[in-house]
Amino acid sequence: MKGLEGLPYDCLYIARDIAPKRTGNLAFNAIQLQMLQNGFSIIYYTYVAPYVISLQEKSPKHKGFINRTATAITAYSTSVINGHTNNLNATKERVSKLAPNNPARKKVLEDSIRASVKWG
Repeated sequence: MKGLEGLPYDCLYIARDIAPKRTGNLAFNAIQLQMLQNGFSIIYYTYVAPYVISLQEKSPKHKGFINRTATAITAYSTSVINGHTNNLNATKERVSKLAPNNPARKKVLEDSIRASVKWG
């Protein structure tokens, strides 16, 4: 499909946005994009961040973050494939949900999104 070249990278940025970021190692080193012959994969390398499984399964604060990431990526990809690209309101809504009362976190998320998606 025409115009989907940036979709894998947008999805990578979504995964990094949602990932816990105490040190940034998980978000920026362990989560990687792998291009495949007929698509792409977002990979969480446990040899880089061995605690990823514990965060996903046991952490009260972060439990299920990979599931939430899959849901967000599915929704975003569906939107793009259906021609609803650069949806500023949906993007801002996602940022607001991820950082409701944290202006510093909100700025980091918005900057990350600006780098991956044309911002309005």
